[in-house]
Amino acid sequence: MTVAERLRAGVSSQIAARARKAAALALAVAIFLYDTLATQTVAVAVLYVVVVVLFASRASRNALHVVGGLCAALTVASFVLVHGATVQDGSVVRMLVSLSAIALTTILVARNEAASQVIAASEARFRQIFESAGVMLWEEDYSDVRAMLDDLRARGVEDLCAYFERHPDFPARALGRVRIVDANAATMESLGFADKAAFLAAHSSVIAEASTAFTRVLQAMWGGLPEVRGRAILNGAGGRQLSVQFIITFPSDRPAPDRVLVSLSDMTAFEKAQDELVASQRTLTHLSRLTTLGELSASIAHELNQPLSAIMLNGEGSLRFLSLDPPDIGEARDGLRQMVCDADRASQVIKRIRDLSRKTNRSMEPVDLNVVVAQTGRLLEHDLQRHRVVLRLDLAENPPLVRGDRIELQQVLINLMVNAAQAMSDQAPERRVLTVATGLNDGRLRVSVRDHGAGVPIDALDQLFDAFYTTRSEGMGMGLAICRSIVESHGGQIMAGNLAQGGAEFAFALPVETVQ
Repeated sequence: MTVAERLRAGVSSQIAARARKAAALALAVAIFLYDTLATQTVAVAVLYVVVVVLFASRASRNALHVVGGLCAALTVASFVLVHGATVQDGSVVRMLVSLSAIALTTILVARNEAASQVIAASEARFRQIFESAGVMLWEEDYSDVRAMLDDLRARGVEDLCAYFERHPDFPARALGRVRIVDANAATMESLGFADKAAFLAAHSSVIAEASTAFTRVLQAMWGGLPEVRGRAILNGAGGRQLSVQFIITFPSDRPAPDRVLVSLSDMTAFEKAQDELVASQRTLTHLSRLTTLGELSASIAHELNQPLSAIMLNGEGSLRFLSLDPPDIGEARDGLRQMVCDADRASQVIKRIRDLSRKTNRSMEPVDLNVVVAQTGRLLEHDLQRHRVVLRLDLAENPPLVRGDRIELQQVLINLMVNAAQAMSDQAPERRVLTVATGLNDGRLRVSVRDHGAGVPIDALDQLFDAFYTTRSEGMGMGLAICRSIVESHGGQIMAGNLAQGGAEFAFALPVETVQ
């Protein structure tokens, strides 16, 4: 309702109240004259209760008491004028009945009017909150939808989900029976409608894309739930689309759901920002991989050099065996077979490097972390040798698989293992032992990386995984932050602590129950 409409309604209400009060005054005069002048044996003064009722609209409690008192005074005055000092039992009884009726009616009407004013004030506060709320609010009538569900019960339907499977068009038909009674200003602003009339005229197309989410609403009504929450897409004016989160609250104090309140929060900007954040994290993860590759260039060259050198030696040997007279075909065949094996080794190294450097969307699949640990160990073999670090693997036997992105999990291991090797650079050679272990812990598969370095400063433990925090002067503070992001996006948890015998332990645990 617009401001002008509310003003017109207020003026009309005031005019009607004044007309009722004028009619009450005229009726009071008529009753007094008839009671005084007419010859009758009935309690005509009882009709004063009509005067009290007519006057009651928008009257205060004190005003009603005054009107009731005046009606009682007119009753007594008429009695005195008619009967004077003569007292008859019948006339006294009629007067007392009239006075009792007037008093009782005045008390009841005063209480009822006070309650009505409280309700009206509450309604006014609700309308003010409704109109000024910063989120979209709708008032809807679900009476027809309730009738459709009651009809299903009457026909013996017990399982609503099964009924939807047989009649998939039912939610859309039920949604079309919802009537929007009112909507606030935030709705017009968010959906781009010029006024409330334009929105109410187009409401069927606005909520058409919410038919899937409406299935949950029907199930909530079927089960007698007080509210239901969900997500939906709304169509606004000019082709605008909003992604919203809705809360539908069903009234508990009304037999029919004709005053259902719906609140809708616009999630479009939030979801866009979330998508941009995911894209930024993916880009940052890719850059971290490339940085890791730069640090591992020596290891890459070493791994490729071995199979390439073997290929060259086997090739030269095979040529010599073929140049003999007669040629040694068996030895040449063995040399060529070994060349194929060495070429496959080189291909696998290149494939691992290419996978690590490729910027692709996450590929979630069952992963054997023991295999990932072993592959990472081979990839870091030369780097560990350069730091004179001995790698020890303590792998669980036949561990359950986890669901995740193998390349991202390998990146976590690379970061943790390289950090552990660097942490032992100032230790004696016999202490430079890096242990990677896997095992089940509380239903999760846990991977730990333990070193014998100086450990992590106590005051740094709570900040280790924060972005841009580092304990090394040459560090950027992103490696462990990216590790945490990857692990948590897999539904896991990463942690760090110091070992009693010296050194640090970094570990992460991933759920295994989701793997089929």
